[in-house]
Amino acid sequence: MKNNRYQCCFCGNKIEFNITTLLLITNYKEEPNKQQEQQFFCHLNCFKKKIVGNTPLYLLDLEK
Repeated sequence: MKNNRYQCCFCGNKIEFNITTLLLITNYKEEPNKQQEQQFFCHLNCFKKKIVGNTPLYLLDLEK
């Protein structure tokens, strides 16, 4: 099933299959009422290209 409502925050293209989400949490160690969250959507391959090579990523590559 195609899904054209999501756009990759890295490449800007539509995400049609296997949506990957990133959750950004700011003020993580602060009091809970100061934390803020925002969700971003991306292709898993785009995300893998942006992270540092030695960062552990224990996810299946769903885009294969």
